[in-house]
Formats: sequence, structure tokens, C-alpha cells
Amino acid sequence: MSGMAEHRLAVQLARILDEVACRGDRHFTGTSVVICRALDGLPYCAMTEGWPVSAGASLVDNLLAMAHGESPYHDGFHLLTSNFEFLKVACYLAPRISDEAPRVSFAGRGSRFSTAYFMSLLSPAICVGIVGHRREVTVFRQGRILAGQGGPLSASTGVAPLSLSLVARSQAEPSAALRKG
Repeated sequence: MSGMAEHRLAVQLARILDEVACRGDRHFTGTSVVICRALDGLPYCAMTEGWPVSAGASLVDNLLAMAHGESPYHDGFHLLTSNFEFLKVACYLAPRISDEAPRVSFAGRGSRFSTAYFMSLLSPAICVGIVGHRREVTVFRQGRILAGQGGPLSASTGVAPLSLSLVARSQAEPSAALRKG
């Protein structure tokens, strides 16, 4: 898969997660997603048994159902294919901490954010996206913030920053994250 195709996947993930952030109700706990090439090489452990993914529901609806505070699947990261199909749900991730200085500040951002950053450095991961319980969306690709929490989309790709206009924004508090270009 080319770098540009991976970048488009990251942009698509940002849009999906922004919709999740907008549609989440008061029981929303946040969600975390890794789009991966393969499971081999990813340091993960499923934290629950079962398969909560509803075949008839959309990706957004499945993520929202699992992000509900009473769902046993609300913790951890969900691992998806580049076609946005679930491989594993509610996984504990233990990425190796890079010897290089982080490209972003972790101050005040929590373990979900830092885990997503370090996971994005692993070659099996195409991109990693998170939505915090306050609905802030962040997407990482190769250790760089592509969308959210103050990061513009990668300048090296020549793709302009995201500009989202979702009807769902009027139904919930907006994501604090995606910059408009």
C-alpha cells in the first residue's frame, strides 16, 4: 500500500472517529482503533471474551456500542483491517517505547494518547485513532499527529487539513480536535 493510500485511510479514520465523537451520548467513554496491515508484530492481548460486533451495524454504530460505559468492551483498542473490518476488540496494547524522543508532548494527554503514539510507530500499524471521553479526536501515522489535538495533516503528503461538516455535530458537543483548512 502506498504512503498516499495510507494517508487516505488515516483521513477516513479521522472522519469516522469524528462522527463517533459527535454521536456519543452521556455514557460515551471514548474509543481507540488501530488500522493494521497484519496482527503479526502487534503487542496486544484481548481483555475480554466474546464478539460484540454486530454484522448488520455500521462501523460507527459498533464503535459507539462498545464505547458505552456499561459495555465490557469499552476498554482497550480495537484492531481493524485496512477495509475497516474488526479483527480483535478491547485489546490491551503494550508497544515498545522508542529510544527516540517523542515527536509530540504527552503532557496532560493520558495513557490512551501515548499508547496510540507508540503503536503508530510499529510497522504493522497503518494508523491509530483515538477519541477521548471528552470527544477529542486524534489520529497518528508513523508517530505524527495527522488530525486532532493541535496537529495538522502531514505536510509531506501535500494534502490539506481536514475540514469536516457533519450533521451530527448539532446532536452532541463537537469534537475539539479536527483542524479546519
